[in-house]
Amino acid sequence: MPDISLVVVTSISTIHLVVSPVAIIPTIHLVVSPVAIMPNHIHTYVHDQQVAAAVWNVNHHMGKFPSVIIVDTGNSVVIGDIVYVDLNHLTLTFSSSFSGKVYMN
Repeated sequence: MPDISLVVVTSISTIHLVVSPVAIIPTIHLVVSPVAIMPNHIHTYVHDQQVAAAVWNVNHHMGKFPSVIIVDTGNSVVIGDIVYVDLNHLTLTFSSSFSGKVYMN
């Protein structure tokens, strides 16, 4: 019986599974995404909001909709409304003014 090859392609990798009468033999071939090799692509960004405000406008220039963690000056996590304006800007709105940081990746 000949081997049967199954190929699974994702945006970042290709996985080949070869099924033979004896065993399933997985082989993984990684394909580098063009985004991963772009020299200007930023993977993380920290916005430092030094002036207390209820609305923070963040220009992160990451070229994507990043995940967001907001902390106050005491490093307590804060929940707010997040609006992704575009791939490089977001607006955070809170119930009261405070200062802190936004960690994005």
